[in-house]
Amino acid sequence: MFHSMAAFASGVTIDVLATLVFHYTSQNRPLHASTLNTILSACFIYAFVDITKDNWIAVPYLAGIWVGGMVGMALKKKLESKI
Repeated sequence: MFHSMAAFASGVTIDVLATLVFHYTSQNRPLHASTLNTILSACFIYAFVDITKDNWIAVPYLAGIWVGGMVGMALKKKLESKI
């Protein structure tokens, strides 16, 4: 169960961070974008290693990607409203 929750959390984190990387890149903020992109890559590596060990882990991971997309877009909208 913990393993599935970790895969889900990794999926959420990946998509939220990807959205923020695009946001900060479009604002020409290289320190924020590159730092978040490094963390994003670490999450990808974690998920890839887990999924290659157990293919069923892809299911909560992909669900997390979907939830992360929704959260990331809401966060991006909030950040852009401050501009």
